[in-house]
Amino acid sequence: MSVIDRQIIATLELFMATYPVFAETKPLAIGTREQLIERHPDLEPRLVRSALLKHCKRPRYLKAIVAGRERYDLDGQPAGEITALQREKAQRLHAEQEERRRAAEQRRTAQQQREAEA
Repeated sequence: MSVIDRQIIATLELFMATYPVFAETKPLAIGTREQLIERHPDLEPRLVRSALLKHCKRPRYLKAIVAGRERYDLDGQPAGEITALQREKAQRLHAEQEERRRAAEQRRTAQQQREAEA
């Protein structure tokens, strides 16, 4: 794992420990990145952005967007609604992730079978 990957993970862990909306995987309000940069001036904006992207691409987060109606600010207060288009995009991204996961699992299984036969 690269240094930047470790920094991104550490930043995301900080957010999860500091803000229950991260730990509870609630849909985040539009503008969360700017709020995080403002609240954490010691963090590089690129790390904030990367950690936020990592969080928002997680299958659990995408499911929360698909199932949810409201978005929440860093303090856990309702801060906007999830649009139908946003739900559709999250559903599509989640389906693509699942397809990639299934394909990778099939490749691993086929590889294991070839190794067992050899």
